[in-house]
Amino acid sequence: MHSAALSTMLAGVLLAQTGVDDPVEIRLVANMGVLVSQGESKVLIDALFADVERGVFREPSAQDRDAILNGTGAFEGVDALLVTHRHADHFNADEVGALLRGPAPIPVLGPDQVRAELRASSADADWIAEPAPGEAADSLARLCGDDAECGFSIEARPLFHNHTDENLSYAVTFGGTTILHLGDADPRYADFSVWDDVGIDVVLHNFWFADSEAGRTVLQERWAEARHIALHVPAVIDREQAIAKFGEGHVLVDPGERITINPGDHD
Repeated sequence: MHSAALSTMLAGVLLAQTGVDDPVEIRLVANMGVLVSQGESKVLIDALFADVERGVFREPSAQDRDAILNGTGAFEGVDALLVTHRHADHFNADEVGALLRGPAPIPVLGPDQVRAELRASSADADWIAEPAPGEAADSLARLCGDDAECGFSIEARPLFHNHTDENLSYAVTFGGTTILHLGDADPRYADFSVWDDVGIDVVLHNFWFADSEAGRTVLQERWAEARHIALHVPAVIDREQAIAKFGEGHVLVDPGERITINPGDHD
């Protein structure tokens, strides 16, 4: 799927959209890590990290980790890996480096701090892209080789997490469905108006976002018509408890769980 052909990307946008009427599947890897797909088009977000919290959070299954690194099973033909920020429960440079050195390398997009850690780990720089305006075509990651269309688009915009860690949020659009992944945006201080020009159908947020008054206000006042899906559920909270809190179809808890988004059922 990926060749030496390079695609031009402006403002973090990967052009081409197909399959407008096909459902979009969101499959939990663990924590904020998801595989978002429509047919053969697949994007990973925050999906390779280490269990640094010693059981505080769920981690990817060994089967999923191996499948991601080798591009097999549900993870065969993944088009890109997006990283929101460098925290160890979202990203691990050694794990992502292993992916880039393995049999199925894919383009990796992330903020400056993530890209710096990848380069320091001796990851193949050819696969590391800066999701920002003005990037020269010959320095971008390989995307949709052989002049094929990706079948999706991506936009990346910063949302405040804390004063030391850059956090990128991503809007991934498959056909007529746009899914916004907030990373660990702080609902008290982040400027969510950066997304006002984009119609959002699904918002992926962490557990604490909707657990705070500020986060609930953002979701209800800014994205009232979108479906809200909670991720990053602490390990001490089981699926039954999480569903009781957020509702069926509005939370992903255990690795491998899926939610299917059909056109027109975003609410």
